Amino acid sequence: MKLAIFALTRRGSELGGRLKDLLPESDLYLPRKFAREGERGFEGLREAIADAFGRYEAFVFIMAAGLAVRILSPHLKGKDEDPGVVVIDEKGRFVVSLLGGHSRGANELARRIAFLLGARPVITTSSDLNEIPPIDLLGKKFGWELENPESSASVISAILNGEDVGVYQDAGEESWQESLPPNVRIFKSLEELRRAKPKAAILITEKIAEGLPQAALIFRPKNLVVGMGLHRGVEASRIEEAVRKVLRDHGFSFRSIRNLATVKGREKEP
Repeated sequence: MKLAIFALTRRGSELGGRLKDLLPESDLYLPRKFAREGERGFEGLREAIADAFGRYEAFVFIMAAGLAVRILSPHLKGKDEDPGVVVIDEKGRFVVSLLGGHSRGANELARRIAFLLGARPVITTSSDLNEIPPIDLLGKKFGWELENPESSASVISAILNGEDVGVYQDAGEESWQESLPPNVRIFKSLEELRRAKPKAAILITEKIAEGLPQAALIFRPKNLVVGMGLHRGVEASRIEEAVRKVLRDHGFSFRSIRNLATVKGREKEP
């Protein structure tokens, strides 16, 4: 993870130097009067952050959380684009995951830094506090493609609020199910899940499903291999269209394709 550390005070700068030594993948930004060789000096904090924003996956601010929020706010665009942000007090006692706790790994970064500094991590995301796996990140962990990320909030909300949530899985790693709360039930078939009419659902399958709750997360495991014959001169778009149609006709998702297999001569075709 490419990481930028920003500090303002002398004490914060000393802590930043210590942290940079512990995190070799990081760059340290300090007021020019405190910066040493190998550290990046700046005159204005706002200008330095504006220049650095977009070049790092995560930021660590050794300063007041309110100041970090005010300085970052003009650059923030949304959950899927913003970097992870962690804030540390200049005495190194608390490490706060401020932004991108799950989506950008700020929770894990806060825990890592807290361990390195002997500090206390401060994590406020509901799923962590309730010891529920980060459902929206299952795909990233296990290599599944999330078909409809816009449904993440409603499904996670249903889980946290104790509402009935159904799970159907016919492929992929199942260990994540071990830490699910009692209101999340596992179903052996899609038909059973439909009949139960849960408030929300989570599906891990290559099958195209209908009749699901409005709040439903669908993960596509990469477990389909498509075999094709060799037809010279056929454009890739036509092949894709044909593959999509065959999968659709048989009730499978195009997103679950892992490999395309054909004869060796096909490698020179468009």
